Amino acid sequence: MKKTSFKLAWQPLILLIGLITVSITNIRIYWMLIDDAYTILISEKISAALLKLDFQGLTQILFETQTGRFRPLYWILNWIVYLVGGTSPSIHRLFHVALYSIICFVIFKAASKLTRSLNWALFCSSLFALSSLNLENWLRLGPVEPWLGLLLLLSIYFLVFTKYLKWSLFFMLLSFLTKETAVALIPPIFILFIGEKLILKQKSQIKRILISLIASITLSIFSVVIVSQIHGGYSGNYSIEITDVIQRFTEYLSLSVRGFSPFFELSIFIFLMSLIKQMFHRFKSKFSRSEFYGTVFFTAYISLVGIQAPWIYVLERYMLPANIFLCLFMVVYLHKLWVYILNHTRGKVAFILKVCVALYVINFMGAGALKLLNATFVQVSSTRNIQNVTKYVAKNTPLKGNVYMNMQKGDHTIEALYEMDWHLQLFYILPGSDYH
Repeated sequence: MKKTSFKLAWQPLILLIGLITVSITNIRIYWMLIDDAYTILISEKISAALLKLDFQGLTQILFETQTGRFRPLYWILNWIVYLVGGTSPSIHRLFHVALYSIICFVIFKAASKLTRSLNWALFCSSLFALSSLNLENWLRLGPVEPWLGLLLLLSIYFLVFTKYLKWSLFFMLLSFLTKETAVALIPPIFILFIGEKLILKQKSQIKRILISLIASITLSIFSVVIVSQIHGGYSGNYSIEITDVIQRFTEYLSLSVRGFSPFFELSIFIFLMSLIKQMFHRFKSKFSRSEFYGTVFFTAYISLVGIQAPWIYVLERYMLPANIFLCLFMVVYLHKLWVYILNHTRGKVAFILKVCVALYVINFMGAGALKLLNATFVQVSSTRNIQNVTKYVAKNTPLKGNVYMNMQKGDHTIEALYEMDWHLQLFYILPGSDYH
């Protein structure tokens, strides 16, 4: 495929300026009463275990033997950030927005290769960055999905767009160590292998992809074996009843429609029309590499959504890895539609069409940016209020005294109850109090 360059291009500069603009507000968010203190607590336990050379204790922390989850690399990455930032929320936030920005730029690079257009690459990366479905991942430090999404994206990127198989396998390994749902890599790599073998017929690629497929299956087996040995905690939150799984899967699809409409529907329609055409011609008509890769990315999206369906909670934040590949899929077929329209319109009609589409996209992106900024400002205010309350409690609670919190029942209340305890211990050095 034709190489694209970032030199003297305004599109990546616009992306960078946009990310910096929203990041300035994000780094002002203080610690939240959900996950933040727990992450610091785990990092401190890792440091303590290493200082004592307690490798058994370290293994229990990293492999979460009591919670039923398998994400050792996630805790190691958070620990590295902790070593740099300590208990400074601004530094942790800086790492967070850097992670999010890297994802956007890798999407930009991949989309530029798919469409050979930096304008479409900017559209694709902005569509991801400003999607309301990714809002919680943008605001919170705790979710593992941004790390998982980046590693899965890098693994596929190096496999599809470069000759560096070793880097693809390296990031694949890291993704499996980050979250157990990385097993969703198998279907897209399998489709990639079948496509290269039967449709594109590039022998140089087939061997690389076969190695990658074998590696993904091997790592999946390893991951399943490890997770099967862990019982209790989160492992009880799975339901494999077929009707429940289908219902949750459709709920995730509904979220995609809501978050990316009308681009989601348009790209699906063009994809289906292209697929029907290929089936009618028995896949003998011209099938571009970009279209094929779009199919691979769509498979990755379906696989990543499907792997979440057995989990009983349907939450937007779980969709970030799937959203990455969905955006790459959409840009392929939306670009195909746009090229077709321009080839069949001329003069004033084409000009008016370009203006209308540009205005709609600017309005769509602007609305997303305003929603993101508004939610960020709300969190800045909310977390500062939490900071003031926690300071007050720390100042007015005697050592080993009792703290009573009047809160409604619910999961968030339980998390806040635990987090308040950890906030007081970690950030205000008030150990030993009882919370009710």
